[in-house]
Amino acid sequence: MPKKIILDCDPGHDDAVAIMLAAASKEIELLGITCVGGNVGLDNTVNNALKVCTLIERTDLKVFSGAKKPIHYDLFTAEYVHGKTGLDKKGDPIEVSSNYEVQEQDAIDFIIDTCKSSNDQIYLCPTGPLTNIALSLQKDPSIKENIKEIDWVDITNNSNAEKETSKKDRELLRRLHVKDGNKIIGGAEAFLYVWKKIPKYKFLYNFFKLPVIFQIFKFAYEIIAYFLYLKNKKQLRN
Repeated sequence: MPKKIILDCDPGHDDAVAIMLAAASKEIELLGITCVGGNVGLDNTVNNALKVCTLIERTDLKVFSGAKKPIHYDLFTAEYVHGKTGLDKKGDPIEVSSNYEVQEQDAIDFIIDTCKSSNDQIYLCPTGPLTNIALSLQKDPSIKENIKEIDWVDITNNSNAEKETSKKDRELLRRLHVKDGNKIIGGAEAFLYVWKKIPKYKFLYNFFKLPVIFQIFKFAYEIIAYFLYLKNKKQLRN
């Protein structure tokens, strides 16, 4: 039986990949996408979720707007990584389908109602700030009885992170990584994994899997990832 999940995210290029993977997986039932202010402001994360779902032709997925900022602090964005919109890129812009809009219901109420009404336990999968989930549990603590797990990606803003994590963990902090069962796939290999899973992008997988092409791609990726990591460290310390 597919796992019933709510994807709580703040797209972001990284969360755009998360949405694609979740939508393509046959192992889960994606009940909804709840957005939170994080990588960029809430308006942009919501719009980016709509863009990604339009791009992959999954406008049947419901997108909900949640918390604009953390409960006790000001919002710290990552526009220096993802650009002003969160999905800055070269080429033609991604347009949201004209009849595809954010849901009127608030993300917090959606999480609560879904947890209370489901006959099966729910998996909450946050990939950004945990504010929506915190506010949901704060508003109705009883929903925890129907939450199977909360599975999240933890990328720390702690400036002492390098001293507190292993070399392997530090590498994961600066590289895209996905999990397949108990195996963590990182870096350029993670891109191949994502492209292979999504039929629409299978042509990219077929091209970049070629040994010579892949080695060039992997080399370029590691250089870019390393310099972005250094740039991010400087921004976080400021």
